[in-house]
Amino acid sequence: GIIYLSPLGQWSFDVGLPAKSTVAGTIMIIVPDVMGVVVWSPLLDKMKNSVRGIAFSRMLTQLFSFHSFENINIFCSSLIL
Repeated sequence: GIIYLSPLGQWSFDVGLPAKSTVAGTIMIIVPDVMGVVVWSPLLDKMKNSVRGIAFSRMLTQLFSFHSFENINIFCSSLIL
């Protein structure tokens, strides 16, 4: 299923990209209109998600500004003008 880090949608808040995880330690991440990334590391957390895969995903969105809400302030400010 989709990665569930917490009932409150922590994945959406931290990473902001569509993703699918497996109990084998794989995370498939989609950056819309850019690319797809697959990460594998067998170390799992209590929710059965890859610990290193989650860390990589967070670093990916921080480094390249891929988060789906990254440019929301620019969009909202242009609506106000």
